[in-house]
Amino acid sequence: MEKSLRGLIPIDPNSLTVAPEALLQAMGCPAAAQTAPLRHLAEEAVRGAGRAAAPQALWRKFELVREGDALSLGGTAVALPGGDIAAHLRGCGSCIVFAVTLGLGTERYLAGLAADPAAALYADTACSLLIEEAADYAEGEMPRHTTWRYSPGYGDLPLTLQGKLLSLLDAPRRLGLTLTDSGLMLPRKSITAIVGCA
Repeated sequence: MEKSLRGLIPIDPNSLTVAPEALLQAMGCPAAAQTAPLRHLAEEAVRGAGRAAAPQALWRKFELVREGDALSLGGTAVALPGGDIAAHLRGCGSCIVFAVTLGLGTERYLAGLAADPAAALYADTACSLLIEEAADYAEGEMPRHTTWRYSPGYGDLPLTLQGKLLSLLDAPRRLGLTLTDSGLMLPRKSITAIVGCA
């Protein structure tokens, strides 16, 4: 497989849509309880998240190497441990590793709301929904794949794999996406994932 099978995907925040009603539902507020004041708070959070976000994604395609029960990414020293990812990629000859982030603007936006816990909660939920929308968009822009996305931390695929995936993508340099000392991604509203290809 050619090393050029990789790409950067800029994402227009205006192409991502988070409905205020969906935000309230994600916060546990059923439709019948969604009053006008609550909808107003949700709308403000959605607008603020959209203004702060500068979403983009990186992807890279790898051959899958199988040796017995062990699964790894071809041309690298990166193993994909655990039975769950092996089952997820069963029948796939290759996979795409990708990372997507909303950017540091969302970190500054959320930090600016720290003194207002209610607004901060709405905004955090809005950003969480927005990064999922960004990941969906990125998947649609990548080469054809045959599975849904599977992230470190799902099943028995260790969360510690994130650092290796970010390194393979050169995400610290190209996206500004890094890991904290405690292993969390920064910016926090970011996703790493793997999708299988035929």
